[in-house]
Amino acid sequence: MPKRYWRTKMNLPPASRATTLTHSGASSTSRSKDSPLLGCWRVSMRGRKIISEGSFRDELLRQGESGGGGGMLQSVAGRCYPFAYALLLHSARASTSLPRTRVTSRERAGALALVVVTISWGVSFPLVSDAVTGRSGGQLLIFLGLRFLLASLAFLPIMGRVIAAGAGHGARPWLFSLVIGALLFAAFYLQTLGLKYTTPSRSAFVTMLSVPMVPFLAAFMSGRRLSRVHVAGSILAIIGVALVLAPEGRVNPNRGDLLTLGSAFFFAVEILMIEYATRRAPALCLAFGQIAAAALFFGLALLIVQPIWPAEWPGLMLGVGVTGIVCTTFALGLMTWGGARVRAELAAVIFALEPVSAAFFEWALQGRAMVLSQWVAGLVVVAAVAGSSYFGAPEENPAGAQGPR
Repeated sequence: MPKRYWRTKMNLPPASRATTLTHSGASSTSRSKDSPLLGCWRVSMRGRKIISEGSFRDELLRQGESGGGGGMLQSVAGRCYPFAYALLLHSARASTSLPRTRVTSRERAGALALVVVTISWGVSFPLVSDAVTGRSGGQLLIFLGLRFLLASLAFLPIMGRVIAAGAGHGARPWLFSLVIGALLFAAFYLQTLGLKYTTPSRSAFVTMLSVPMVPFLAAFMSGRRLSRVHVAGSILAIIGVALVLAPEGRVNPNRGDLLTLGSAFFFAVEILMIEYATRRAPALCLAFGQIAAAALFFGLALLIVQPIWPAEWPGLMLGVGVTGIVCTTFALGLMTWGGARVRAELAAVIFALEPVSAAFFEWALQGRAMVLSQWVAGLVVVAAVAGSSYFGAPEENPAGAQGPR
């Protein structure tokens, strides 16, 4: 039977658009001589099962990062029925990774890393609450300034890599960093000030509203239509947060809840800005630059406010150390490492558990627990955020860029 060659265009990055597929009537396994891939694909006779035999996904990611020529599936010579290739193309288009029959150790390690990040973000809420209780607004600036200064200093061991990554990009990475740092300054100050007047669990659930805000802001800025999934998920998330704030059946947000809602807005804008900037500047420069810029803005604010320095430092410095090193720099690095090993959909589901982690540590560290109705409402929020992130259209979900929490 003569061979038939199929050509198709995939919705992938520019360096990976051209894709040549080979089809013949038989079912077997073959490997192209000039293929850059490390393995091959075996497709069953009926096209019902596709099994990876090699490091296809690793090579796919490597080509995408390096921007090398050729398509992700270019030069893959296979022999199968059309349905099998249709399934192959659908999977690649949907998630830029081919279907796997089992979870790999690489993915398990990445998922575990993201769970650790989520736990660290959750524990930061009661720690910050304890550190800022009874302190003035100026002393909050001291706390946050020291936190981000310490987080910036943690980059010193890799400053050579940061400078090398920014070489040849001019001032662009640092200008982006200033903008993102200003957003971090506003978001963290409002969130930390809000923790003076509300509980850590309420603060965490209100902060989670930043996630459903992102597609709405993206649609407003770009003119795209919102998907029904995002609209439904956002409505459910708002209802869930309202029920969390109404343990006695009446919604009564306090001053801290409203301040935290303002911080959620700035976090949402920050997510969009990071997504925009990472396409135009090295991510490593942005990671350091945004934290250093936030520390700079907190320092400038201190010069204006000139607060009374705290009389007692131990509790404050414990919060500074844990949130600066563990919850900011360490979490950012671990999030980058783990996020490269799992699907964005799974990462979104894991990150949606942040308020649950905060509620648990509020009970463990402060002895305060949510009532049953709040737990049910909280699970509604988690399900709404995770569902809209998982099932939403990829173009409406900016690339998971979450900054330090």
